[in-house]
Amino acid sequence: MIEVSDLINDPDFAQPFQINRMFGSFINEGEWSDAPVTLDRIGVIQPTKAQDALQFLPEGERQSNAITIYCTQDVLMGDGQSLRSDTVLWNGSQYRVAFAKPWQQHGYWFAIATGMAI
Repeated sequence: MIEVSDLINDPDFAQPFQINRMFGSFINEGEWSDAPVTLDRIGVIQPTKAQDALQFLPEGERQSNAITIYCTQDVLMGDGQSLRSDTVLWNGSQYRVAFAKPWQQHGYWFAIATGMAI
């Protein structure tokens, strides 16, 4: 397969979005504190196909307002323990990353994010 990063960053296809990522640290005698960081990204975003939702999302996450993201920088999915999923702000709506896979050998990350109430 070809390396597609130029296509993913092409202004004819790509659009800006933001990722909110939580980083934690210990403060005040061992108390844990989360610190959000906002990252500006560019990528291709489109509605998630039903086939992809069935293949990549657990049953409770399959909703009609899921988006698929292709970008050249990392998108993180939580591990259910210490790592929280990224949240994506795009087109006035907020989404939580429910699936992410790096395809760095082809120049991109593939992610599916499901809608959240703001």
